[in-house]
Amino acid sequence: MRTIRSPILNFILVFCLVSPGWAAELQTAPVKPLVIKPTVQINPIIRKITLAPSRLALQTLEIQQLDTATQQLVTQNFANLVAGSVSVLPQVTVLGKEGNRIKAEALVFFLAKDTYTARISRLEYDVEGDTYILRNKVDDYVPPVEAIKVPGAPSPVTAKAKLDLRIIPRIAQPQGTDPLALANAPCIEFPSAVQHTNNIHNIFLQAFGQAEKKIGPESTKAAVLDILKNNTHLLAWNYIGHGNPYLITQWDTPLCSSDFSSPTVFSGIFDAVIMLTSCNTCNYPRRLGDAIMHHLPRTYIAGNKLLPVGPADGVAEDFWKYTLQINPLTMASAIIAAENRHGLAGYYCLFGYSGTFIDKPQKELPAEDCIPFDPAQVRLTSDTSHFPNIRWLVVSGTQTLLDCGTRKDVAQRAANIISFYKMDRQCYVGHPNAPMMYYTVNGLAPAGAFPVSVSMLQYPDDVQVETIAFNTLNVTATNVGGSWKVVDGPITLLDFGTMEAQARNAAVIIRYYGFTHICYVGRPNAPMMYFRK
Repeated sequence: MRTIRSPILNFILVFCLVSPGWAAELQTAPVKPLVIKPTVQINPIIRKITLAPSRLALQTLEIQQLDTATQQLVTQNFANLVAGSVSVLPQVTVLGKEGNRIKAEALVFFLAKDTYTARISRLEYDVEGDTYILRNKVDDYVPPVEAIKVPGAPSPVTAKAKLDLRIIPRIAQPQGTDPLALANAPCIEFPSAVQHTNNIHNIFLQAFGQAEKKIGPESTKAAVLDILKNNTHLLAWNYIGHGNPYLITQWDTPLCSSDFSSPTVFSGIFDAVIMLTSCNTCNYPRRLGDAIMHHLPRTYIAGNKLLPVGPADGVAEDFWKYTLQINPLTMASAIIAAENRHGLAGYYCLFGYSGTFIDKPQKELPAEDCIPFDPAQVRLTSDTSHFPNIRWLVVSGTQTLLDCGTRKDVAQRAANIISFYKMDRQCYVGHPNAPMMYYTVNGLAPAGAFPVSVSMLQYPDDVQVETIAFNTLNVTATNVGGSWKVVDGPITLLDFGTMEAQARNAAVIIRYYGFTHICYVGRPNAPMMYFRK
């Protein structure tokens, strides 16, 4: 069969044969960058960019070009989000440079108009002069999951200072230069946030004598972090502003869960009462809340719904008013009363201690059975008197603290734990064969989790610490089937058998020190038990 070609088809074939470069050029033609149009008007609520730290230094003109391009991209790609926001914060990370072309990524934070909600979007783009190429965009960006780093133990000096400040009926006494409370709000777009933050600051001044206030441009990430990390006297922190499960915004750039996921001790957060009037900062995945809780605040209160601007501000002020007044409510009762007054019942969560803010000096502590020792002299030693059965002991000087039998790994872990916390008293309830053993540090509870890396680096086969968490406020001594036990609801912590008085004393001691965890080293038949906060 003969094939008949049309004249047009013959022309195309001849053209391609004599012009092979035309087809190749068609396949490899570069995508032309989009030219920024000066007619696209920037919404004034889109702030100038904040540059994340980078090793690449940019010239002033390059920063201006990057700022203009970012605002143009936000305007063109997120018009609906911009329209629904009271303010837009672009944070730009410079990914690299190729000649005059800047490769960048922007996280854009949209702050809602009528609730304290922050929404995140992401842009990836190139900028060269007055042109840009948009590489990728994500309308609803979720930060990647990061493992929370466990911080070290707080200073015993800090712990004692905060305890001493808290048990004074009226705390208004000079305490150096550190403020005892912080009230901050970056969102000056809302008069209610400014007004209630000023009112809360006045409540703090009346209660504590010294308090810090940071509103608008003063409420920067660096300024707030400095107080939360380094203030050894901070007892209270109130924040009003936008947020979500991962962050709370500041004037320049947000405070994210990753900022708190640090082995650094946050002395300001430790043992402080925190209230965040910010949407969904108590929702799962509670990354921000969990990261903050690792620094052992006394109480963490945060929004678990969309908090409306105005009523939520009032809840914050009333909570502190009810908590710090002359005849204070417990913090649990104060938050419920404040929510009910403003029609927001169930809008906040509370984790940690829920009793009264100001402690009453404890007079109910029974006589303790304690042995003081020097933590600097704690070491591991062996008893070969029954050779070949070598017994491993934990000693301080000539004083034997623990007999770990033939288990050297258990003895080593126990010695490391004592040294890590700087424990200086070993105490018992119910000698001999005491059902309860506990340790103190300068008269206080050991605080914070023992990091595995402390001993696992040297002893990779070291034993794990078995830890059971419990609610201090629920701890009681009760008779269960003829046996006196210390319990947290259905959880049995200690079994004293027929020793009722000792069981009751143990419950009082747990509440007195504020223990929240019972820990065992070397179960079963653990030679070491200790309690911590």
